[in-house]
Amino acid sequence: MGTGVLIGFIIIISLLIISVYLFNILWKKGKTRTGIAVGGVIFIFCLYVLNINTVDAFMHSKKDVIKDLSLVKIEIKEDFEILENEVIGMPERIQKTKINLSKSDKDRIILEIKNSPDFFTSNESNILRTEAWDGKKNEIVTRNYKFNEKYIRESYYRENNFVPIITIIEFNEQNEIIRYERIED
Repeated sequence: MGTGVLIGFIIIISLLIISVYLFNILWKKGKTRTGIAVGGVIFIFCLYVLNINTVDAFMHSKKDVIKDLSLVKIEIKEDFEILENEVIGMPERIQKTKINLSKSDKDRIILEIKNSPDFFTSNESNILRTEAWDGKKNEIVTRNYKFNEKYIRESYYRENNFVPIITIIEFNEQNEIIRYERIED
């Protein structure tokens, strides 16, 4: 856990304690409604911040999936189903999603990966994490490769030198379920 996360956690816990303390003080002074309002708002805000990843995982829609896949230069033409979505980490955010594509979409995308000029077979995964990406901004950089019977497309994107986004898509020829991971570092 990074220092920033620890400080944020301490601030949230402090706000929770302050909300209960404010409620107590206002209740003793006979201002119960004000105490409930002030303490309740602070308390609800703290609970929201502590559960924001759960909210993000629950609210992930098909539009969000299409936007994420566009960063990897993948277009889905037919309907699909989101099977799982999990969001972990703060401030380093990792989102893991499984979707069920149509067979034609999956076959078309695997063919695109195989026929890309930079396609290769690798003995390791997460190629983009091992390369230096200094100076790359406002540009989507992709790599296409095969690793352990999976076809993988990775992309790296950093807009205006802000948060780098790495997206990793894995396809298996045996089924229509694909897994993608979006990492905001």
